[in-house]
Amino acid sequence: MQNKLLKTLFVLFSLLFAVIASANQQYQLIFAADFIRNGDRTPASAVLNDSVQWKQGLGELTPKGMRQLYMIGKSLRKIYMQEEHLLPAQYTTNTMYVRSSDYNRTLMSAESLLLGLYPLGSGPKLTKQSFALPQGYQPIPIHTVNTKNDDLLTPSDVDGKQFQELLTQHVYSQPFWQAKEQENQAKLALWSKQTGYNMSQLRSVVSLGDALYIRKLSNINPPAGLNQKNVEEIINLTEWIMVNKFKPTPVAKFMTKQFWQKLKTDMENAAANNKEKPPLKYVLYLGHDTNILSIMSALGLPLSHEPPYGSDVRFELLKDEQERLWVKVSYNHIEQKLPGCESLCSMEQFFKLII
Repeated sequence: MQNKLLKTLFVLFSLLFAVIASANQQYQLIFAADFIRNGDRTPASAVLNDSVQWKQGLGELTPKGMRQLYMIGKSLRKIYMQEEHLLPAQYTTNTMYVRSSDYNRTLMSAESLLLGLYPLGSGPKLTKQSFALPQGYQPIPIHTVNTKNDDLLTPSDVDGKQFQELLTQHVYSQPFWQAKEQENQAKLALWSKQTGYNMSQLRSVVSLGDALYIRKLSNINPPAGLNQKNVEEIINLTEWIMVNKFKPTPVAKFMTKQFWQKLKTDMENAAANNKEKPPLKYVLYLGHDTNILSIMSALGLPLSHEPPYGSDVRFELLKDEQERLWVKVSYNHIEQKLPGCESLCSMEQFFKLII
């Protein structure tokens, strides 16, 4: 009886020590990638016949959006330089790679963020007393591809036909969608009459909802013909549409296929640590809400709400004290538990999940 008790206590203490050892495990960050949505912007299209004039134009980054991304860049500088020591304090060629979709708002978001990541005064010098550029500005390459050819960030523009076929098969023809469309048919007709914007189908609400959401953020009163209740209903319905369009796995996989391939390659290169050709330490992507919705759905973690401006999905490749490689994923600074993994995924587990 006593021997059995001792054995039981031994097992319990072994488990306890294993948990403590795991909690105290030290990890080294050897590679990271952030996928970030553009900052605050103006409405993507003009769907309301009213007097509101958007000084920046349609679909453009606002000063508020510039500030949002600049502050994100400052926070990333603290993480990657001061805390994790992944990046050098002064920009070094080939250490990082920046990729943006070919939209003004994402390109300007990238510029704003990079000014926070490598602020004025961190740029190269001609002499000990003289910066190369005014105030020590550090230029950093931002890579982009025309939307019609960018299968990594805008695949729905590259192959719109396949994208629409996937939506028809996995979204528009599904009972959940058709029920929602039928439920809101009378409202669609009413809102069309009130705004002069034709909404014969559920999917056509998005442009109006986008415009109304941005007006709300800017504290602009509802347009003539719509009351506050109408506005909230349209905004909520737009969010439901966006979330559910990119939730089905086939749609999400279509939207993220090239992104996963690139991330896998970058992680493998970082893990190999080729001394003759040093791998990238960091990759920064600037994209859209559709990208983030698709990434989270493809990970088996579909979002229930639209990702706010400046939202961030972060991928970290970690090495433990036994030289094992692990991947940590976080969304807006909250660590995510991926299907089939504990708090972290082994690199092999992660690749099986995404590819």
